[in-house]
Amino acid sequence: MTKRIFLLTLISCICTFAFAQKKKDFILTLSKDTIFGNVTLNASVAHITFKHKRKRVYFHPKTLKAFGIYDKKDGYKYYKSITNARGTSMFVEVLTEGSFKLYRYQKTEIIADSKYTKNLYYMGRTEERLSTITPDSYANTIRALIKDYPTLSTDAENTTFQEFPNIVASLNEL
Repeated sequence: MTKRIFLLTLISCICTFAFAQKKKDFILTLSKDTIFGNVTLNASVAHITFKHKRKRVYFHPKTLKAFGIYDKKDGYKYYKSITNARGTSMFVEVLTEGSFKLYRYQKTEIIADSKYTKNLYYMGRTEERLSTITPDSYANTIRALIKDYPTLSTDAENTTFQEFPNIVASLNEL
C-alpha cells in the first residue's frame, strides 16, 4: 500500500513539473529553427525585437520566416513574413489558412498627434498570389466569392469590412 501511494505521488509530481513549462514567444528562422524567447511587435516599425538569453536582436521580414506571440488570454497569435504585390516584405498575422489564406496587416500611423491603426487583409489561394483587401475593395471581393461559391450565404454581401475574416473562415469550411 505504501509503495502505491509513493508511486502515485511520484507520478503526479512528474506530471506537474512536465506540464508546468511556461508558454513563450518564439521565432522560426529561415533555416526552420525554432528559438524561444520574448518577441516585441510594434506596428509602427517594420521589424520585431527578439530577446533571448539577455541578447536583443532585431528581425526584419526578409530575415525571418515566422513568429508567435503568446498571450495568457488569447493564446498564441501567429505571424508570417510575406511579400506583397509591390515587392514590400512585411509581417502579417495569420487569420486562417485553408483553401484560402487570409492574413491581416496592421499599421499604426500618427497624424496630428493622434494614433490611427489601419487594417489591411491579404487573401489568396497561395502565398505567391495574394490580393490586398481594403475597406474600399472588400465588397467586390465578397460579390465575386458569392458568385464563385453559391453555397456561401448571400447575407455575406451585407457584411462590414471587420466581418470579412469570418466570411473567409466560413468559405474554408465549405
